[in-house]
Amino acid sequence: MRLTNAWERINDPMDKQEYWLKPVGKSVLNPSETLTFSNFQMKWLPESSYAGSIMGFTYGDEAKDGINSFNQINVNGTIVEEEGGNE
Repeated sequence: MRLTNAWERINDPMDKQEYWLKPVGKSVLNPSETLTFSNFQMKWLPESSYAGSIMGFTYGDEAKDGINSFNQINVNGTIVEEEGGNE
């Protein structure tokens, strides 16, 4: 059974820095057509201050060097340790 709008990871699953995904069952993107990641989620449990970015690129026969996506996500934060802790 295949899900609609499914994506397949095509790079090494051990690589925790990059995720290369391709749509399942879709090999042609027509002019003015768009692809989206429905219900795409990233999760991590930071142990210290952090910063990260999610950037998208499109590659194809006519775009071998890639084209940047319109949207980019940047996140950062600081972990504040509470005093006292559990004793």
